[in-house]
Amino acid sequence: MNTIARSQLVGVLQDALQKIEAVDVAWEGGSAAFGGEDALSDVDAVAVVADEAVEPTFAQVEAALQALSPIALRYDVPGTAGFAQKFYRLRDAGEFLVVDLVLMRRGDPLLFREVELHGHARTWFDRRGVLIETHLDADADMAQARARVPALAALFAMFQHIVTKERQRGRAMDALVFSTGR
Repeated sequence: MNTIARSQLVGVLQDALQKIEAVDVAWEGGSAAFGGEDALSDVDAVAVVADEAVEPTFAQVEAALQALSPIALRYDVPGTAGFAQKFYRLRDAGEFLVVDLVLMRRGDPLLFREVELHGHARTWFDRRGVLIETHLDADADMAQARARVPALAALFAMFQHIVTKERQRGRAMDALVFSTGR
């Protein structure tokens, strides 16, 4: 039974993060940052924390979520650099009301604040005044994209045969996996 409202879940996250002294700032991104939030929206929460406080912060947030509803599923995103990310689905929340929690280390300057890419985030609190919206440098972004084209073209040329081979074998799912580079 889905008994948890999105606003209730956001409130629990805000309260939990605000109580943790190691958290400098917290905000909501995703569809909320682009003004597209609806009944299907998850909660994209981001916080900047002291470098050594990432795991303790996750533990405290998880305890707050657990007090609201048992955590039915959790996924820890592997291989991130400068930040850590976990997804949570609560038993008493709808299947789409998932928490996507990103904790950035204070020592990493990446703040996901380019409005063209991340929208106008809803700042929950900012203890140190570190959040400043920035704009994407379109020329630099395009130069980086163009610089990647030769390597991507080489990868495609080298490995596209695997997609074709798996398709000819009738293994549509394998072909799909290889076509996405996973």
